[in-house]
This record gives sequence, structure tokens and C-alpha cells, in this order.
Amino acid sequence: MDIDGVEVLLRILVAIGLGALIGAEREWRRHAAGVGTHALVALGAAVFTLAGQVGVDGLEDGSDPFRVAAQVASGIGFIGAGAIIQSRGSVKGLTTAATLWFSAAIGVAAGVGGLLLATMAAAVALVTLTTREVIGIGARDRATGGYVVHVRHDGVDLDVATMLVEVPGIVDIDTHPDAGPSGPAWRTTMRVRDQESLEPVLARVRAAGALDVHVERD
Repeated sequence: MDIDGVEVLLRILVAIGLGALIGAEREWRRHAAGVGTHALVALGAAVFTLAGQVGVDGLEDGSDPFRVAAQVASGIGFIGAGAIIQSRGSVKGLTTAATLWFSAAIGVAAGVGGLLLATMAAAVALVTLTTREVIGIGARDRATGGYVVHVRHDGVDLDVATMLVEVPGIVDIDTHPDAGPSGPAWRTTMRVRDQESLEPVLARVRAAGALDVHVERD
């Protein structure tokens, strides 16, 4: 099947653009897999799909150009599994894993030329994610009253491992590098059980000279 260059470019741009939108929602929620990851997953899925179509040109009848696309759904599972973290009896990252898988589906849809399908699906997904957060935040507030503390620090004065042991009320800590505009640093996210536990946590991170501290309800 012949596809002109303009059509190929359009499909690729739609895939990467919609993937970036889904990733922007995840990045706004301060998840590690953000715009770049989701955009590249969608782009990769679109390229695999297009390659499957181009590769069967000139082959005998009965060749299925979508067999390559069918493998994307299973292959993306490895990336999705990497986004899921199990810690202290709780599992995190399931929604991010699902959005990565969904971004691959968007890429496949755009790759086969289903641009309207990809666009409408992305819009529905964004509405679903937003609604889920609104409902979920309300439910968690009523159930736990916990907090999430986001800290940007230099990684030297703030010993997160010691905090986890010494400061009561910390349910979970996640730390990863953060290359911000002011230079390399570390981004640490701490889930705190309640208001009583929040005060000593904030005192500890501020005493360590944190570059930025942001608190939100869990």
C-alpha cells in the first residue's frame, strides 16, 4: 500500500502530539514517566505500524501489515512493568503503566490512518484521568487525610534513608534525579500519614536546606 510522505508525516505528528498530551497530564501529577516517555511510546508504535505497512509492499497477497502493530501491545508491557512500583504492601504506578499502554494504542491508531479515532480516544482518556483524580482525591481525603510532600534538594544534606527510619508517619519515599533550570538536583516525594506527622517532616527538609518544598493532599 502506497502512502505519500505528507500522510506519513501527518500520522507521525498526530501520534507524537497526542502521546505528549497524555504524558503532560502524568507529568503535571508529578509522575516520572511524562511528556517525553509517552510521546516516544506513541511515536514508536506509529513507526512500527507504518513499517509493517511499508514492509509488505510488493509481497504476495495474504501478507498482514498489522501483525507488527499487534506485537506493540505485548511489547509495551515491559515498559509498563517498569512504571509499577511495589512498596510496603502498596502498589503504585498502575495508572502510569496504563497510560503508556494507551499511548502505544494511540500510536497504532495514528499509524494506520485512524487520526479521528486516535484524537477522540485521547480526549476521552484525558477526561477520564482528570475525573479519576478529582474523585480519587476526595475519597482519599475522607479515608486517610494524608499528605504528599514534594522536595527538590541537592541530595547531600537531606538523607532520605535516615528520614524514613527516624521520622514517624512517613508511609513511602521515592527519590529520583531532577535536572531543573537551576542545575542538577534530586526530587523526593514523601507520603505522610496525617497532619501530626507532616510538621516534623517539613521541619526536617527545611533544616536540610531544600531547594523547593510543595505539599498536597494525598
